[in-house]
Amino acid sequence: MGNAAPGSASDPVGGSAAVAESGLVQDSDLQLVVNALWSAGAEAISINDQRLGPTTTIRQAGGAILVDFRPVSSPYQVKAVGNSDALANGFLSSPEATYVVGLQKEYGLRFDFARADHLSLPAGTSPEVRWAKPLDAPADQTTPQTLTNGD
Repeated sequence: MGNAAPGSASDPVGGSAAVAESGLVQDSDLQLVVNALWSAGAEAISINDQRLGPTTTIRQAGGAILVDFRPVSSPYQVKAVGNSDALANGFLSSPEATYVVGLQKEYGLRFDFARADHLSLPAGTSPEVRWAKPLDAPADQTTPQTLTNGD
C-alpha cells in the first residue's frame, strides 16, 4: 500500500493541506487493513518489517505514521502469515478491502495483494507486564502487585 503519485498540478511548496493529504495513506487505512487480516485468520502480521502484537499501536503524528512509536514510510508493506486461501478469501471479501479499492480509485493510492509460499516476519516481542493480581486473590487484596525486574 503506498501513497499516490503527486499530480502534475501539485505544488510541493505551497499546496494546501487538504490536497496534500488526499493521496496519502493514513494510519486509519493501515489499521483497517491490519484488522481485516486478523479477522481473516492471520497468525502474524508486520508493517514494513515491524511485527505487530496485541498491544501494538498504529498512529499518526504530524505527517508520520508510527507503528509502536517507530516511524514507517510509504510504500507500506503489510505481511500476514496464515492459511493463504483463508487470508485471501477473508480479506478480499471484506468491507475493508472494498474501502481500500475505493481509496485506490478515488485518490490514486497504490494497493497490491500478493501471495507467497514462504514468508518470514521478524520475531514478536512479549508485552512487558507492569502489574498483576492473582486470579484467586483474597477478597481483602484489591491492589495490584507491582513487578520488578527479576520477579
